[in-house]
Amino acid sequence: MRYRCVATSVKGFVQQIATCYLRHGYWWYVAGLIPEHKDAKKTDSKLVSKYEIDSTEWRRSWRKKNGMANMQYIRHEHFFVLLATKGRHTFFDEEAGRIRDVRRTPIRHGGYSISYRPGGRTRQGERDPRWHAHVEIDRPRYSELKAWFEDYAPRRNADWFR
Repeated sequence: MRYRCVATSVKGFVQQIATCYLRHGYWWYVAGLIPEHKDAKKTDSKLVSKYEIDSTEWRRSWRKKNGMANMQYIRHEHFFVLLATKGRHTFFDEEAGRIRDVRRTPIRHGGYSISYRPGGRTRQGERDPRWHAHVEIDRPRYSELKAWFEDYAPRRNADWFR
C-alpha cells in the first residue's frame, strides 16, 4: 500500500492534521514550500523515503515501544508539513533549527491556524484540563475580514449581510 499524503483541499489538510495527527502526539513539525518548478510528487517520495514515514501499524507500534519517534507527512498544493512524535529520530538531527512545537507555534496555511492546547469547558462548566486540537482563522486573515466588514457595515443594512 502506498502512503497517501496529498490533501486535495485546504479543509482536508486542516482536518487531517487537527483530527488525526495532533491527538496522537504528532506535535513537532517542519513546514515548507516546494518550489513551483519542482515536481511535488518526487519531493513527496523523497521525504517519505528519507524519514521512513511509510510504515506499517506494527512498525509504528514497535518504534514507539522502543523510544523512537514516528512521523507523518502531508501536502496541499506546494505547502507541506512533516510531523513527528516524541522519541529518537534522524528528523530531529537533520531539521534541528527548523523544528517547531505545535503547542507553542501554530501551523498556518490557507487562512487557518492549527494548534494544540488545553481546551475549553466541560459539560459542567469547569475548565477542561485535557488538550485539544484548536483551529481558528489565522490572525492576518481575521484582520482582513474585520476591516472588510468595518468598511461595508456603515453603507449596508443588516439584511445584506445575511
